[in-house]
Amino acid sequence: MRKKTRKTKARIATAAGMALAAGVANATVCVDGCEGIGDFVWNDQNMNGIQDNNETGIGGVTVNLLRDSNNAQIDSVVTLADGSYLFVISTNNLGYTDFKIEFELLAGYSFSNANVGADETIDSDADPFTGLTGTISLPGDPGPINLDVDAGMYSTVVPVPAAAWLFGSGLLGLIGIARRKTT
Repeated sequence: MRKKTRKTKARIATAAGMALAAGVANATVCVDGCEGIGDFVWNDQNMNGIQDNNETGIGGVTVNLLRDSNNAQIDSVVTLADGSYLFVISTNNLGYTDFKIEFELLAGYSFSNANVGADETIDSDADPFTGLTGTISLPGDPGPINLDVDAGMYSTVVPVPAAAWLFGSGLLGLIGIARRKTT
């Protein structure tokens, strides 16, 4: 299995730095120290649920931080152009340490299968039907950041050349005839 590359680690470090800088600007958020949850939303071109080296991030995906006990939304961010996101959390201020992440599906995409393989750092964590992760527990001490919560999505849009081939081959008409006979 592939481990996260230097490029991936740099992307996460950049996102973490930006989020922590935002947290410093709002000192009430992290007065007792911060924890975090984040990682990556990627285009799972081969639909295998695992981040492969050639698969790129997807920007513009809305990611919601939810309270585990009742799915109440705490915060929301949009992935950066490279697909990265990060929530900076003060569990001391919130008073609880269990969360879920909800990934909102883009139009024309489906979620990859979740929890494929044994390497938690490169698999998709979003349920393919709901976009929700399982419970993510933070220890309640300042400092730890869980950077393994990610989602794979793949395009479900039929490319125009394939649609044109179906039309030109006559198969599109045959599919319509077969459907009329069976209904």
